[in-house]
Amino acid sequence: MRAGYAAGLLIFAAILSGIVLRYSNIDNAGRRSPDELAYTWQANHIIGEKIAGTRSLVQIYNNDKKLWVLPNPTRIGYLWPLSYFMEATGFFDYRAGSYFSTIFSVVSILLITAFALRYLNKWVALYAVLALGVSPMELAVSMRAWADAFCGCLGLLLVFLTVSCIKNEGKLTKVFPFVLTGTYYFMVKEAGVLLYLLCGFWLLSSLAARKMFGRMVSTLLLMTAASAAGICFMAYSLGGIGSMFEVIRHISEAMPFNQYAVSYQSGPWYNIIYGLFILSPLNVLLCAAGMAGFAADLLKGNRGPEGVDRWVAGGLMAILTAYVIVMTWAPYCQNVRYLSPVYGIFYLVSGIGAWYVYLYLKTRFKAADLKVMVCLMVAVAVFSAMSDYGYFRKALHKMKIVDITLKALESRPRF
Repeated sequence: MRAGYAAGLLIFAAILSGIVLRYSNIDNAGRRSPDELAYTWQANHIIGEKIAGTRSLVQIYNNDKKLWVLPNPTRIGYLWPLSYFMEATGFFDYRAGSYFSTIFSVVSILLITAFALRYLNKWVALYAVLALGVSPMELAVSMRAWADAFCGCLGLLLVFLTVSCIKNEGKLTKVFPFVLTGTYYFMVKEAGVLLYLLCGFWLLSSLAARKMFGRMVSTLLLMTAASAAGICFMAYSLGGIGSMFEVIRHISEAMPFNQYAVSYQSGPWYNIIYGLFILSPLNVLLCAAGMAGFAADLLKGNRGPEGVDRWVAGGLMAILTAYVIVMTWAPYCQNVRYLSPVYGIFYLVSGIGAWYVYLYLKTRFKAADLKVMVCLMVAVAVFSAMSDYGYFRKALHKMKIVDITLKALESRPRF
């Protein structure tokens, strides 16, 4: 009881710290990036007339080659809520996007807490909340007028709903929220399609493994129908299917000539992983430890880490691995910001890795010696958190670098 009470207090403190860090940095972003300026202009353009304004944006975008390297106007799942937020707050400059991002970054902290407490355990929850709270890349997107903080929040929500569907054996009352969220997600940003597909595969394969083929088919049909409806709605909002595909064609045509993408978002496949290591080295190591420990348990026929749902942990690791593999090999995507849909999963798996370390120490040390080792673990975790936040202040605060690419990070060495 005492341990549970202490964990609860520490989790509350970690949540509060993460919220304070976000709101204390919200107005200190300094110079704005071209993407932020583009999002702000697009959201202003559609205020008052969402359909007509979006169609006008698409026409402007398709007729001006200089705009093809900027965020495209098909991301209505982000632009429409942002424009509503502008109308509600009276902020029509970059501050609207920044505040919008901050709000959803805070929601991400609450979601990761709820998810870990429900499906993992309180100590994994504590570590994940602490790590996400001081995460350099999450803090960076939380104060920018980018879509990435919103993407990260929706990514966590989608994973939460996926696990809920799996635990409830694909009941339609649980599948409907999952399908609606996934369909909406691919209207926010293209990366949403990838995460939705991975979560959908996880759900469908879980139903197939339980030989619940009827529910698997009904879920697949519902996903297909909702996706088709979502695409039709996007096409209508953008001025027709032809206009939508013209935008997509222009994006692909412009990428090889996008000087920023070629110079900063190209390179060896491991660039994005190395960039992640620069930002949060201990968590990359713990993430790897969690995956290695889980793989070892599977080979030995063990149930998985004590106190952690085996199937949830395995699913999280599979989705994270698949998502990162796709992004490492995708052209012009060597940018840690593009991992925002799985930031939460990354820190959950890191928390599982920390739990594996504790369980290993538990088998090697007894009584007083174990307490000493636990105190050392705590000291390392706190030092890592302070170091990650310090690097955020050094490299990303006040926009000292324009993005979260490897080349940009190397211009502000961590050590």
